[in-house]
Amino acid sequence: MRNVCDYRRTPYPAHGKCVYRVFINFCEPERLMVKIMENVLILVKLTGAGIVSAFAHVFGGMDMILGLLLWLITIDYITGVLNAIVQKRLNSEVGAKGIAKKVGMLSVVAISNLISQYAGMDIRTFVIGYYIANESISILENAGKMGAPIPKRLMDILQQLSKDDDDGNQ
Repeated sequence: MRNVCDYRRTPYPAHGKCVYRVFINFCEPERLMVKIMENVLILVKLTGAGIVSAFAHVFGGMDMILGLLLWLITIDYITGVLNAIVQKRLNSEVGAKGIAKKVGMLSVVAISNLISQYAGMDIRTFVIGYYIANESISILENAGKMGAPIPKRLMDILQQLSKDDDDGNQ
C-alpha cells in the first residue's frame, strides 16, 4: 500500500540534479483522511498521557484509596441529583455549588499530597479517608431521603452525625 505522499525523483530545474520532491495524490482522498485521522489519534493519545501524568503528580498517583474517593464523589453527585428530582427541587445553581464543593475537596487532596511529599508524613491518606467517610454519609443520606430502606442503626448514627454537624461539634 502506498502512502498518501509519493516521493518521486525529479530533476531540480536550476541544477539539473535529482532531488526528492513530495507529491500528494489527491485522487485518493480516503487515504488522505486515514492519514489525518492517524495524526489526530496520536495527538489525542499524547494529550491524554499529559493529563494522566499531571494527575499522577498532583494527586500522588492513582491508588485504590483515591479511586474509591473518585467513585464516591461521582455516586454522591448522582444520588444528589436523583434526590433533587424525586423531591422536585432540581436546581442548576445547587448543582453548580455541588460541583464546586467536589472540586474544592479534590484541591484539598492535592494540597495534602504536596504537603505529604515535602513533610515526609502521609497526610494525603488521612485527608482522603476523611472525605471517603464524608461522601459515604452523604450517599446514605441521599438514599434515605429518596425512600431507600436504610438500617435503623445506621440511620441513628447518621442523624447523630448530622446533629453534631449542626451544633458545630465535629
